[in-house]
Amino acid sequence: MADVEMHILGSQPKIRSARKVRKTIPHLYIHELADIIYADGILYSPRAKCALIDSFRSFGEALTPRLYYGPDTRLRSLGRGFYVPENVLPATEVTVGANQVFMPCFTSYPVYGHWLLEALTSLWAHAHVQHLAGNVPVRLLLSPMANVPDYMKLFAEPFGITDYDFYYPSRRMRLERIFIPTKSYMHMAYVSEIAKKMWQHVVNYYLPDATMDPVEKIYLSRRHIKTRRHENQEEVESFFEQQGFTVIESQNLSLANQICLFAHASRIVGPVGSAAHNVVFSQNPQQLKTLFFGPEDYTSFGAMAVIEQAYGRKAYFVQGSVRTGERRSWHVPLQEVQMAYEQWTAE
Repeated sequence: MADVEMHILGSQPKIRSARKVRKTIPHLYIHELADIIYADGILYSPRAKCALIDSFRSFGEALTPRLYYGPDTRLRSLGRGFYVPENVLPATEVTVGANQVFMPCFTSYPVYGHWLLEALTSLWAHAHVQHLAGNVPVRLLLSPMANVPDYMKLFAEPFGITDYDFYYPSRRMRLERIFIPTKSYMHMAYVSEIAKKMWQHVVNYYLPDATMDPVEKIYLSRRHIKTRRHENQEEVESFFEQQGFTVIESQNLSLANQICLFAHASRIVGPVGSAAHNVVFSQNPQQLKTLFFGPEDYTSFGAMAVIEQAYGRKAYFVQGSVRTGERRSWHVPLQEVQMAYEQWTAE
């Protein structure tokens, strides 16, 4: 893989390299493990006395990964992806025997974009695990959450996975058998051909149900999203409407209609967020041209750049201000957006 480039447009155009990018995509395989403890979103091996590297991760303000069993129990890194609890491991509440086989379906954050990219693409292994397990039901182990969003079930449906296959875990339990697949998509690192095929399968399944007509140019609005708020989004939206873009709020559309819009659009612009990741549904990926903008300290520019490269496109961005306040709001000057748009259209 060549270096992944992020083309920053505007008054000070520059090219940056995305961090954490793998130079090769690993072979995909499945680990079968026995006697694993699940505790608050972490998978832990009592035998190896360490947490498993495919466990749930969160990121602090310094953007350094930290793993945890709960609000007070942290893990200490041993290096090379291995971690041990700093305090005593919480007692398990229940043991699940070999009559049920588990497979994790985790993501860094339980939100639409991360689930589409990280969790959905882990389902490549589901049919293989079911074959290995024989007649034993394979349950998809989710991150702990109060309510499971409908989109998680909708994304799994094309692969023959029903609500029964999801396992909503108690806070702590001991599992006799679990299968952990390697990732066909790794956040900010690589996109495999298997991941692309899975996204395409979702398109093939839902596109016939779309009720909207395709549009050529779409703008992704975050006007009603409360977190990471784009402060001057109204004037930016107005500018792009004047350029012939259709403003959409994808969270208000059915999955079939979202897929329809992203499948056929030739130009997509807007602030980076979950909706932007729908570019993986494009049916003309090499002809698609995108321009995304977000706060200066937003690390997921790198994630979009990796996706863009995987589909043979250049990754164009506009950087705004650093995020401020509890909801991490930010702004990008309209003049900067206009300048970047002129550069983008001239490419």
